[in-house]
Amino acid sequence: MRHVSQAQKKNAQFEYQTLPAQKRASIQKLTLEIKENLHKTIRTIWDIGKKLVEVRSQLEMCQFGSWLQVEFNWS
Repeated sequence: MRHVSQAQKKNAQFEYQTLPAQKRASIQKLTLEIKENLHKTIRTIWDIGKKLVEVRSQLEMCQFGSWLQVEFNWS
């Protein structure tokens, strides 16, 4: 197994030119959409975390756990 450095990973590019034009365009479009969705998901998770911290700061410790369980079925 060959070791790949972080710099090599960062600079690596998929060889889209090896694909037929129609597939290449479709896959590149889907890739962009996936990346955009990932960024939205990260922002959403960050926002949820901030709101959870805000709720936790307004409840007693034992209340927060109960609130999580009742509202989201989280423990």
